[in-house]
Amino acid sequence: MVEAFGGFELDLKLGAGIVDAPEPAPLYKPPPAEVGDGLSVNFVFQSPAGASVTQDFYPIFPISNPDLSHYSSLMVVAILQGGTGGVLDVYLQAEYLDGGWVDIAHFVQLIDGNVQIRRFFSVTRHVQQTTITTVGTDAAPALAANTVVGGSFGKRLRVLCVTGAGMSAGAQQLIGCYLAR
Repeated sequence: MVEAFGGFELDLKLGAGIVDAPEPAPLYKPPPAEVGDGLSVNFVFQSPAGASVTQDFYPIFPISNPDLSHYSSLMVVAILQGGTGGVLDVYLQAEYLDGGWVDIAHFVQLIDGNVQIRRFFSVTRHVQQTTITTVGTDAAPALAANTVVGGSFGKRLRVLCVTGAGMSAGAQQLIGCYLAR
């Protein structure tokens, strides 16, 4: 629309010269749990401080209890340390049936005041284990120390810690699980 004001013409087009400003960026955007074809599931916890205790731990940020059935490979990196006054056994367990947990890994047994150790292993659903292995279920683990069961790793993971007699203080633990399709 053109209007005349005192001998001057003024172009009054709707929106002329106005540019829509982009939306401001959010202050915090959490990283995605799933990046490409992979997923990271982390366990960060303090091992139990009491004697003869069995305690389970579940994944933390970015997501809790993800469904792992769509992934074909699992790589585990663990940074573990012994507590004070007793032994510590750390198991990685998988859920195959709703609510039933089975041992898939038993890290080396950590003794009183054991220095920090790092352990790594990987498994894939494409290569099955062909030997019979004794495993435990739920809160009664039985897999031999320093052992990994190959093949399927279920649909969810958890960590189970068992302390020995005399344990009086726990220690910080980290287990990172990285999954690929």
